[in-house]
Amino acid sequence: MNKAECKSILDYKQFPTYDILWCDPPWEERMTKWFRTKLTKDAGIQTDFTFEQIINKLGQLANPDKPLYIEYDIKYYMNVIPRLVKHGHNLVNVSEHPLYQKSRCVVLAFNTDKFPTNETDGVTAIIETLNQYGTKQLVFDPFAGLGVTAKAVINAGHYYHGSEINPSRYKKLQGVIEQNGHNKKGHDKQ
Repeated sequence: MNKAECKSILDYKQFPTYDILWCDPPWEERMTKWFRTKLTKDAGIQTDFTFEQIINKLGQLANPDKPLYIEYDIKYYMNVIPRLVKHGHNLVNVSEHPLYQKSRCVVLAFNTDKFPTNETDGVTAIIETLNQYGTKQLVFDPFAGLGVTAKAVINAGHYYHGSEINPSRYKKLQGVIEQNGHNKKGHDKQ
C-alpha cells in the first residue's frame, strides 16, 4: 500500500517496515535553516532541529542490513558519509547524476550492491535502481517533500511510504500518491 504521513524524522523511535530507504535529506545547515523557516511560514510551526540531528537520526534509525540510498548535493555529500558510517552503514557506491539544469547531485548507496549508473537524472536513478531488485520493493522516504520520489517509485510499480514534516507539503505529497495510483490494483501490500 502506498501512503504518507506528516511527521518529523526526529519524532520516530523506529522507522516503519521497509525494504529500501531512499531519501533526499536537507543539504547542510543552510538548507536545514531554509526548511525550518518554510515550516514556520507555511504552518506556524517553530522548530530548532539541526543538520547534525537529522543526519544522525537517519543513521541511527536506518537498518544497516537494508539498502539505504541518499540523494545529495555534489558539493556537500562528503559531510554525510562519516555520519552514516559511524552508525554501521557501509558505503558501496557514489553515482553522480544531474538533478536540475545547473545542479549536480550524487546518489550514495549504502549496504547494497545495487546502484544507479552515472549520468542518469534523479528520477531515472530511482527507477533504474529499484528495478535491479527484480521484485516489488517497499520504499520508505523520511524526507518526502513534494513527492518526486513517491511518483518515481509508484510509477515504477513499487510500494511507497513517505513522511513529510511540513503539513502543506504533506498535502501535496498525498495528492501525488493519489494521482499516481494510491491503492491501484497490483500496488497494495498488506
